[in-house]
Amino acid sequence: MWTYLLRRVFWGVVILVAVSAIVFIIFYALPTGDPATQRVGPDATPEQIAAVRHGLGLDRPLYSQYGRFLWNLFAHFDLGYSYQYLLPVKQLIWQRLPVTLALIAGAVVVSLGVGVGLGVASAARPESNLDRTAGLGSLILISAPVFWLGYMALILFSVGGSTVFPVLPGVGAWIGADTFPQRVATLILPWLVLGLSSAAVYFRFTREVVADELDRPYVTAARARGIPEGQIRWRYAVRTGMAPLLAMAGLDLGLVLAGNVVLVETVFNLPGVGRLLTESIERSDLPLTQGIVLASAGIIVLMTIAIDLAHAAFDPRVRR
Repeated sequence: MWTYLLRRVFWGVVILVAVSAIVFIIFYALPTGDPATQRVGPDATPEQIAAVRHGLGLDRPLYSQYGRFLWNLFAHFDLGYSYQYLLPVKQLIWQRLPVTLALIAGAVVVSLGVGVGLGVASAARPESNLDRTAGLGSLILISAPVFWLGYMALILFSVGGSTVFPVLPGVGAWIGADTFPQRVATLILPWLVLGLSSAAVYFRFTREVVADELDRPYVTAARARGIPEGQIRWRYAVRTGMAPLLAMAGLDLGLVLAGNVVLVETVFNLPGVGRLLTESIERSDLPLTQGIVLASAGIIVLMTIAIDLAHAAFDPRVRR
């Protein structure tokens, strides 16, 4: 197991170095990404741009710049300073990170709870009304873009934006929320939108896996021994299908971090890292954009390693 862990950590570091190289080329080496020009503005003189380039070390050879970039990144976790806020990038990310983590945590609970629960129930009752209804709902959720689901949720359920069921806080409600219960209430709609979009995938996958396991001979033998049906489903069928489910969860979490969180935070105006990323892109804040991309890549790598270890714990064949 330790060998497997070290191997996964090694490849995780390799991926981070590759991502850092791509980000460095995009923001420092390409002519359109000159940080000196971005920092001083379009009306600066060539002498001012040259002075800023020297101060930032951009007049050094490219390999020297990248070496310094890697040293600051891995040795000091230094992501630079934001052009817009004039603050360290990692400080800005830490300030916004709790909102994003709360959004992801709640969405994971919704997606796994609804998706896996309905998948197991539908597999136990194929062709029932529950199975047909859940299958139709999952098809709609899979086909609908996340931002469209967000707007529909606001139109139907948000206070101040809905005339149908105005029961939950809507756009920008987090900013005015002072207490913990108020902030939880502002996250209910984003949790449901982000979680149900993923729950549809988990439902269809879980249903197929559990239905296949329930037809296997060991399940028939368990029923012949008089083991309760609920125990057969959860202790045997679901546990056996947990390994591929974990593998899919790792990919899904990467997808959520890569795009869906940004869309949901933008639609609901949540002050998280995803919203900070859109603001940095809109205002050409290159160090902030670069820092968020690298931090997101690091989180995805760590989560992937954690999922791989859980997968290996459930299935010893993965370690081999």
